[in-house]
Amino acid sequence: MISHNPQLHSLLKKLPHWMSLLLTLLLGVLLAKLVWLVFAPKPAVIPPAPLSVSAPQKIATQKPDHGKEIANMHLFGSTDVKPKQPTRTPIVKKRTRLNLKLMGVVFQDTNNRLAIIEVSKGKQSVFSIGQEPQSGVKVHDILPHKVILNHNGQLEELVLPKLANNTSSRHSRPSNLSLPKAAPTSRAPVLSQVGSNLVNPAGLDKLPTDDLSALKDVITNNPERLLEIASASEATDKDGNFIGFRLSPGKNRKLFRSLELRPGDVVTSVNGTVLDSPSKGISIMGQLAGASSINFTVRRGNQEVTINKSF
Repeated sequence: MISHNPQLHSLLKKLPHWMSLLLTLLLGVLLAKLVWLVFAPKPAVIPPAPLSVSAPQKIATQKPDHGKEIANMHLFGSTDVKPKQPTRTPIVKKRTRLNLKLMGVVFQDTNNRLAIIEVSKGKQSVFSIGQEPQSGVKVHDILPHKVILNHNGQLEELVLPKLANNTSSRHSRPSNLSLPKAAPTSRAPVLSQVGSNLVNPAGLDKLPTDDLSALKDVITNNPERLLEIASASEATDKDGNFIGFRLSPGKNRKLFRSLELRPGDVVTSVNGTVLDSPSKGISIMGQLAGASSINFTVRRGNQEVTINKSF
């Protein structure tokens, strides 16, 4: 049957030749791989990095400070806080030539300082820092024995009459500075803190007990001598609101009683002025200089007592 098909006979005759060629190619490929495996360079083996074994961490036993964490977030922004430098009062060497007279200085506390200044003849007023005794003149600072004025941008000092007299030999006296003609034994008026005690300076006469007009003149010229009659402290209600000054007798108890006062009396008003703040009590002293009478209301226990005195 093969002999009767010449095409199949020719194909079978060529089959060994093709098989030999295919096997030769396959053998060449295998031989090439074998040669590459023998002569090819060995790949560099990189050893694995050693694993670092960390020590077991201790479990924190303290509670987290949430307050500090919130503060460190600076929710409202951060500011560089610098230490506040204390303010220093500038040294002023120029004496004012204004027609003003310093009658007294009051230190209620470090933030509440008052000065009693005579702005015109017989007219006294109380000023705090920042207020103007005259147009263009502002109180710059208040010191124990003098007041620093800002006069149109220039700092000038207004001193107590006693200091002005003591320094007149070393400084030229301003031509229009009004100075009192005080006796050698008189003392410049300086009011200390409310409730403090002042010792009567040597050379001062005793306060008059029978003549209220003379008593008023002495206290007007030397306001600190009022503390010989009574000392005062702030009085407040149960809510802490200021209601007046609580009086205690000074060393002159006889004069204290002659004014119809009693220890513990709380002065609530003077000549119609309600004492609803500590500064009101200081300002009244300037108003009483030209008054011919005094009317004050005191709270004595649960009662209110009105006292009238004529000078």
